[in-house]
Amino acid sequence: MNFLAFRGCCWNEYFWEMQHMSVQIRRMAVSGMAVAFALTFGLAPAAQAAAIPSPPGKALPASLDASTPYEPQVSCDPRSKPGVVAFAALMTAQYKTGAKATYRPCQGDTSEHYDGRALDWMLNVNNPTQKAIADSVTAWLSANNGAMARRFGINYIIWNRKIWGEYDPARGWASYNGVVPHTDHVHFSFSWDGAMKRTSWWTGKATSVADLGPCRGYAGQFASLYRGIRTGACPALRVAPITAYRVAILGQKSAQIAVAQRGLGVKADGQFGPATFWRLLTWQSAAGVPVTGVLDNATWRRMTGR
Repeated sequence: MNFLAFRGCCWNEYFWEMQHMSVQIRRMAVSGMAVAFALTFGLAPAAQAAAIPSPPGKALPASLDASTPYEPQVSCDPRSKPGVVAFAALMTAQYKTGAKATYRPCQGDTSEHYDGRALDWMLNVNNPTQKAIADSVTAWLSANNGAMARRFGINYIIWNRKIWGEYDPARGWASYNGVVPHTDHVHFSFSWDGAMKRTSWWTGKATSVADLGPCRGYAGQFASLYRGIRTGACPALRVAPITAYRVAILGQKSAQIAVAQRGLGVKADGQFGPATFWRLLTWQSAAGVPVTGVLDNATWRRMTGR
């Protein structure tokens, strides 16, 4: 699915849910005394929370998928991966709630959202039903040393100021002190096997060796986009070429990006959009530089000579 279309569908779903909630509130207002009583004494939320569906189930092989190490984001890839999209669809189909979002434009930190391997499932701790769902799902995935997390290839989970990692299940749920407390959504980051939908929940066969994902070619630069399974060590990093231009990524705008667009043969508006991104992939492949989808040092140097 096109990454922009996927993001659009998610926001549309979110706004639909807000409109649906507004209609429900107007309907409840007809019996104002009953609503006030239920909210005061907590009867309505408790009744809703009691109706939480069981987690999804299916026949699975006896063996578990290979445990994976922490697999941090090293590339900048706007394509939401198939295993992430499928897991998001499974959760919202099973529980009938929660908008979902995957890709976010790259920034200066590390996040699997930037390479299409993370999901935010929008459930709020202040909503009793949504909290009960999130608590149920995260407990299900992390139980038994993360057996179900391995079935989906979920690398780690953050929810309600706690973090749990499949790569260190003995640690359990630890305190999470990041800037975002994750009280309005559950964050799932996926291994490369999970992201590419190769784990036993989807295939019926457990993975035996972990896919470690793409490698950086140059120190301090983004890695090439994902191309296939890697199980061995990455090659030694090379020193990045020196260039007069700044690294630029999808979503940015500058006069320097217009220079690259003229070299790529696309509209030189200075806006690094999808058309520039897709043309850049073709150009990088033909030019023999790492296919990163980023205007990085190696690309600038080959394209401009400086």
